[in-house]
Amino acid sequence: MKYIVSLSAIATFLLVMSCNSPELLGVELLEDDSITIEFTNSVNPTVTTVEDDPIIVFASDGFNLRNFSELPVGTFEDMTFGTATSDLYITPGIGTGNLPDFNKTTFDSIVMILPLDVDARYGDTLSNYNINVYRLDEFPSSSTTIAERMDTIFSNQSFDFDASPIGNVNIVPRYYDSLIVYSPALDSVVASRPHIRVRLDDQFGMELLDTMVVNADSTLQQVARGFALTAEGDQPGFIGLNLANFTSSSTNAIMSMFYTDSMNVKNQYDFSLGIFKSTNYTHDYAGSEVELALNGDNSRSYVQGMNGVNTQIDLSDIMQFADKGINYAELEITVDESTISDTEGAIESLLAIYKNEEGNDTWVIDAQLSTDAATSSILYDGQLQTIFRNGEEVMVYKIVLTNHLKNILSGEISTPIIELIPVGKVETPRRSTLYGNSGDDNEIKLNLVVTTP
Repeated sequence: MKYIVSLSAIATFLLVMSCNSPELLGVELLEDDSITIEFTNSVNPTVTTVEDDPIIVFASDGFNLRNFSELPVGTFEDMTFGTATSDLYITPGIGTGNLPDFNKTTFDSIVMILPLDVDARYGDTLSNYNINVYRLDEFPSSSTTIAERMDTIFSNQSFDFDASPIGNVNIVPRYYDSLIVYSPALDSVVASRPHIRVRLDDQFGMELLDTMVVNADSTLQQVARGFALTAEGDQPGFIGLNLANFTSSSTNAIMSMFYTDSMNVKNQYDFSLGIFKSTNYTHDYAGSEVELALNGDNSRSYVQGMNGVNTQIDLSDIMQFADKGINYAELEITVDESTISDTEGAIESLLAIYKNEEGNDTWVIDAQLSTDAATSSILYDGQLQTIFRNGEEVMVYKIVLTNHLKNILSGEISTPIIELIPVGKVETPRRSTLYGNSGDDNEIKLNLVVTTP
């Protein structure tokens, strides 16, 4: 088997590897300035599909430290992965700039504005969604007392909310179409980035039309602790939202208060939305192909975003090369394309992790070395790509594990087990079905360049 990469990439690889016995034996320089790697050995490691532990979706030391931005909301169900659901919890804050002055004003309306995100969507893009907004009974990370704030929220944690929604909209999300909306400041309509608008209950809005309530986050959050968002489509799918934070008090999601001041002038005040946020991910694999894999069928393995399953790989077979030199190692995993469509895409990139001596999840060293796009293709890779095999195109992930295997053989790493997870696992609803120990040409392979000292 041959693997062709650019000469400049190999040069970078040699430079980075120079401190670890760098010579790539078995490598031949070609006249067209490319390198062909002749794999001398190949093994088929054992794969297993495993459920992931609850993952951290929010972390704080009293202030915002980890607050993900691209988030799916909705439910997806199929025979491969079963049912996955994402509900979102968000908290408002005082917007940047001047505090609002609601003295002697008249309430007009209050609207939740949720920017759309293509990367976090999944499923039928023309599906109609019923979106509900509920008022949270509590949200510990938005406590008005910093010392009382929950410092870590996991993906399996949910929060109670009032059963009656304070906002609802039925809509087909348009990810590429600008919305034309009225701007009181310009007294004109303007084009706005693709988003969803949910008008909230007037009674709730009038609770905020009080200058004493909106003079600080602490007083605002005593009245509005936060919101729960749910979405249910006519077809299974997730709406992709972008709730990025610009600063610790500014987001691109807002809650707009429209009001008329004492001079009969129309005004708008934008509260930040999503200063604190978390997601509750639930997965039910009953009756699915994943359930068969979890029960021991390893002909296929599965990798899933959100809090879904991972693929576990046992690299114990490399111990047969303990008295030899591993000069290059590449894991090749073939994708079962029958579960991929234009609206249900595969994971774009996989990350390999392992448990270190302290029991913490750690990137393999090859991924740690891959710090930029110029070197990633040779130092680690992990990207979904298309290759030719037996004259046909197949989709694969290629993962370079040279340094990681060397560390296993040297005893620096005690476990031969790695797990494959999606890059950006918390934020993506994508999934991939992989060929595992299938016993055919698509079976997972660990390709090696091995030399005898």
